[in-house]
Amino acid sequence: MASKSVQSVEVKDGRDLKILRKDGSTLYRVGFDGGGVLPAELDSLFTSTRAAELAIQKYLTNRK
Repeated sequence: MASKSVQSVEVKDGRDLKILRKDGSTLYRVGFDGGGVLPAELDSLFTSTRAAELAIQKYLTNRK
């Protein structure tokens, strides 16, 4: 099944973090546009886009 991007956030290194939802699923995940290994705090499934957004915000805040 394919994943559809529902939102994108640009990070400092120029890559985009995307919030993705698989077809037929109610869960969301985060991934880098173009692929790549995610940090442990983002390698999870989320029940809403808001929960994924909060995880991204936390990751970006702690990364500074």
